[in-house]
Amino acid sequence: DNALVWATNNGHTEIAIALAQRLPEDAINFVDGDGGTALIWALSNGHSEIALALIDKLSPEGLCKSNTKKSTPLLVACEKGRLEPARAILAKMAPDRYNTP
Repeated sequence: DNALVWATNNGHTEIAIALAQRLPEDAINFVDGDGGTALIWALSNGHSEIALALIDKLSPEGLCKSNTKKSTPLLVACEKGRLEPARAILAKMAPDRYNTP
């Protein structure tokens, strides 16, 4: 695991957000030993503030990174009922279609 995955899994919001602001995209999308990324763990565990910071930092292509079960962040957000992060993912992936006030 890397520090971002650890902070995200354990709900350390300030640490996770600080790391997300400083890390390059490939480090943010690191796949851990359990097959998840920091964003997928944040969405799975209900850490929406962390998820939103990660979504903000990732490119649209980076938001398509799946875990080893082939679940994308958007799928996990929808499955877990994380509406705000799901909307943020859609807005970033297709800003002309999904940006809402």
